[in-house]
Formats: sequence, C-alpha cells, structure tokens
Amino acid sequence: MVDPAADIRIPAQANRIFVWHRGAVGDIILAGPALQTVAAHYPAARFTLVGEPNRMSLLVPTLPVEQIWDAQRAIWLDLFQAGGPIDPKLRARLAEFDLALVFTPQRSLEFLNRCRQAGPAPLLWLPSFPVACRMPVSSVQTETLQRYGIQRYHAPFQLAMDASELQKAHLWRRAYQHLQGPLTVLAPGSGHPLKNWPLEHFARLAHLLTEQYQARICWVVGPAETGLAKKLRTIFSDHDLHVWDNLPLSTLAARLSLCQLYIGNDSGVTHLAAALNRPKVIALFGPSDPEIWTPLGDQCSCLTSRKSCSPCTSGPKIRCSANVCLTDITPDEVLAATKCITSECGMVV
Repeated sequence: MVDPAADIRIPAQANRIFVWHRGAVGDIILAGPALQTVAAHYPAARFTLVGEPNRMSLLVPTLPVEQIWDAQRAIWLDLFQAGGPIDPKLRARLAEFDLALVFTPQRSLEFLNRCRQAGPAPLLWLPSFPVACRMPVSSVQTETLQRYGIQRYHAPFQLAMDASELQKAHLWRRAYQHLQGPLTVLAPGSGHPLKNWPLEHFARLAHLLTEQYQARICWVVGPAETGLAKKLRTIFSDHDLHVWDNLPLSTLAARLSLCQLYIGNDSGVTHLAAALNRPKVIALFGPSDPEIWTPLGDQCSCLTSRKSCSPCTSGPKIRCSANVCLTDITPDEVLAATKCITSECGMVV
C-alpha cells in the first residue's frame, strides 16, 4: 500500500492551520494528542477547527484555537461533489491557510483531492479510525504525523477547563452542599445501544455505591438517550435523584472535573471524563476494542467482558446483535473495581 505521506512536503513554518474533523465527541478528544503534536511543531500557529461547533469548543481552552466553523454549512458542499468547479467563496476562505489537517475514517482520494483543489495549503490526512492495525487510534494519528515529518509531542494530553464554566460548576456544587459523600457520576448511555451496560446493572451499582461508600450519585443523560431520564425517575422514585440531562459539553466537563468517580460505557462522555484527568474513571467495554478506543488519561481503567467473542468490532459498525458481553459484567465486579481506587478518590469503605 502506498504511504499517504510519501509525496507530501510540510511547510517549515505555519501560522494558520485548517483542521477538518466531523467526528463524535470521543473521536474529537482522541485527536487531541495529534493536534497537540502539531501545535508543538508549529508554536506560532493558530487552528481553525471545522466540525460540529459544540464538540469542537471542548478543545478551545487546551489548544491554540483561532475560530470554529460549522461543517454543516452549505459552503462545504463542493468538497463532496464528484467534479466540477470549486466555489470561489470556498477558495477564498481557504486561501490564507499554511497547512490543512483532514481527519476522516477512510482515506477517500476523491474527497481529499477536492480538498486539495479548494485550498493551496499542503494537506495531511489523519485516520479517525485505525487502518488495518490494532493499536490506539491516537497513536495511529501521531505515528502518521511522524511519517509526515512532525515528531510526536510526548507530554500527556489533558483537557483544560473553560474558566467561566468552572466557576459555574463550583457554584453548582455549593448549591448542593448536602451532597456530603464522594460525588460519583454514572453515565448509562452511549452512541449505540449495543455499547450500553444494562440499566438494571447501573441501578444495582448505584445502590451498592450508596450503601457501601455513602456515595452521592449524579446521572448523565445525553441527547442520544431519549427517555432515559424518565426511566431513572421511575426506578428511583423514592430517592434523591440528580440527573444532568443534556447539559452543554463545556458545562458537563466542568462538573465532571469536581467529581471523585465516574463509571460509564464506551462513549463520548467517558472520553471527556477521562481526558480531564479527574475524576477516576471506570470505562465498561463490550463489543468495541479497548486496545483501540481506550480513553486518554492516567486516571482511567477499562473493565471488559470475559466472553471470547468480545471485542467483536474495531470500526464504527458493531457486528453482534445483542450485548451479551456487557450483560456478563456484574455490578459486583464493577464495585470490586472501584475498591482498587477507593483510597485515591477519597472514598471510605
């Protein structure tokens, strides 16, 4: 296979860098080390991020971001056309960039060629899914950059907090001073139902954490979990229930940074919690491969199934028809995993 970096010459200097990434929250965060590496290689550069603005905004406190553009705007349509002229407005928008980074799951030559036609800057393709290998996707991306001649920046990637959001999170915490136990976040959803640990397991775990640690539970519910908040209120009708229902990502990140423990599925929120390097994170993996999708951060532990068929996928598609692998992980096993980190996250058994 031809190395995509073989015929690319990167500039000696770059002041403005174009970044295309239409991925989900977890994909954006896993691209953090690659973007950090490029920022270190070009210390004077500023990024223009093109993708879903709410997701991209998570990177603003951490990286040298100049602006964010919405990838859903009509101006980008010419990049997806099979041929024909490029809109002069699009050419003008891209004319001032010194380098372009394009993250896509597959190396579509047609799309990349259209991007090159639209903008004069050298274009580097970075895979947002691993191509024919089983290694962390963030490592695949930084190794790809090395083939382009950009040496890896070895400092750990950690998301910084928006100062105003962090201040609001402290005010929220102050308003709930009656939550005296260790603050624990449970996130029962994800972008795919087959990646979800059973809700009844989460409910049992919440009971165990409250009983043994006096933990105060906050539940995270996102836009993909329609109706989940109502189910939780039905299950815990007699309890003091705290649900963070579809919070803006920057608000959610700030609140997560004040918690002691987080337990969730392989999801964007789990990647977000882990990249903050606080709280302690337990990530539950079933069909997806933790060797590839392990969240960033030293505070994250992955719990996987004993089923021989798990993991069954490395790409965006899940091949199994039922998440028996996740059902196989019991609440007691997850509770035992928390005992390994109780002294570090301030819990008292």
